[in-house]
Amino acid sequence: MMFVALAIVLRIGWQTPGAAVETARPEPQEFMNIDKYEIYIHPHFDTETVDLKVHAAAHLLKKSNEFAIHYTGSNPLTLTIDGKAAATTRDGDVLRARLPAAIDAGAAFVYDAEYSGKPGRGLSFRNAGGPPDGKAHKVLFTDGWPDWARSWLPGVDHPLRRAAVALVVDGSVTKAGMRVVTNGKFKETRADGSLVFEEPVEIPTYLIALAIGEYACIDRAAASPNAPEGDLNYFVYPWNYEKAKREFAEIDSILHFYEKTLAPFPYPKLSYVQVPTRFGGIENAACIFIDEKIDLGVPNAGIHAHELAHQWFGDSIGIADWSDVWLSEGFASYFEAVYNNKTETELARRMGEMQDTLLALPMTKEKPIVGPIPEKLDELLNAMSYQKGACVLHALRKFAGEEAFWKGIHRHIQTNGGRAIRTADFARAFGEGAGKDIGKFIEIWTRTKGFPVFSEPISKSNAAGKLTITIEQRQTTAVFPCAFELEIRTAGVARTKEIRFDENRAASVEFDVDHYDSIALDPRRWVLHR
Repeated sequence: MMFVALAIVLRIGWQTPGAAVETARPEPQEFMNIDKYEIYIHPHFDTETVDLKVHAAAHLLKKSNEFAIHYTGSNPLTLTIDGKAAATTRDGDVLRARLPAAIDAGAAFVYDAEYSGKPGRGLSFRNAGGPPDGKAHKVLFTDGWPDWARSWLPGVDHPLRRAAVALVVDGSVTKAGMRVVTNGKFKETRADGSLVFEEPVEIPTYLIALAIGEYACIDRAAASPNAPEGDLNYFVYPWNYEKAKREFAEIDSILHFYEKTLAPFPYPKLSYVQVPTRFGGIENAACIFIDEKIDLGVPNAGIHAHELAHQWFGDSIGIADWSDVWLSEGFASYFEAVYNNKTETELARRMGEMQDTLLALPMTKEKPIVGPIPEKLDELLNAMSYQKGACVLHALRKFAGEEAFWKGIHRHIQTNGGRAIRTADFARAFGEGAGKDIGKFIEIWTRTKGFPVFSEPISKSNAAGKLTITIEQRQTTAVFPCAFELEIRTAGVARTKEIRFDENRAASVEFDVDHYDSIALDPRRWVLHR
């Protein structure tokens, strides 16, 4: 995604009567998993309220006599477990209910939850911006990142837990001339007129997408405002239709590039939707939201390339916890750069810009990429997750070698697609594909503060007329594994050799000359360094 979100993670402690110390209550994701959500929603645009029902198939991960889900909405919730009414107590962001008896690990059960009223901040009614008629054109859309889904959806709201999703929308919206866009493909219209959309690929709750509004549709096959939903569609406000047609060609081009470079698209369909979001773009699985304030009349390849890259990195390959968010944002930032800078020279320039940005930030010396999870999750959307994450991938590309890098990326996608992973899982899969152990490289670059600081080159000529150049890493932290070119010029002739750091602080390279007139460290900007 682009821009910044705001959310707070609450970790609740409780006191058992008679206990001497306070212990942490487990979060729902620690002992429970949802297999599938069926979410029925009846929106009332006149009052900006909803009637919502959730039917969820779940199972326990360990034996427990407690049921727990995330829910922060203000509307009273009616809850049943396996058809029996359950009384709940609130524990911070969590609703808890005692079960009549303990349920074994793996045991399946069903819960139903429903409420009516104004939804929480993760499901918003807003007026669409810019209508030429000056009238209010309302849009209803989800806004789940990072843990806002729990404000409207009673479920397990954590990136580790993924579920299939069916969204059922009351048929009154189509009678009002509105379109419904979600993650899943349209399945059927029920006898009561409600519309059913199915997403069989399991996704976390923060990536569940729903947008309802007066949309015009552009599809890949036919640029018609009344085109049915196909495999690639762009849903925009009708007054932006002509601009969006020009924009749409670029999206199709990016998708083709990624499918050729990375892997086939991981979902049955893809929709783009214009909404009044707080971000520039949100990478909802198979249903990307684009901010209505973005001018569709100018090139927006950066945003589109970033959000589309997320479909593989961040969505299909998810994160097991928020500390690993670079696996989403860093990857999207790097492949955005790869798409928009296809030559080596262009990519070197772009990565150099990222490196210069990082070197100017105190944060780069103070924070690792993977570290403690802050109380405010929006603080994770920073230069460490985005730019430094991208720089780590670029450095890895040189360190592993071009062919090995792409083999590693492809194995990562094949092995980890459809899963929520940690950084070590990426390193393991990449290493298997590349045929090289990169565990130490990833460990140091993601968990160590700062970057390599190189000494001035130390040169020494020998009797055979050869020149040895030695460079040392002078930072006080660990040695950063890396490789880059060392270029010297003698009498106007450029000579280049690769210099490589694995474990030793000093590395040397030899040239068939006895001196140089000028020297350049890493002229192609492979490595973040000073």
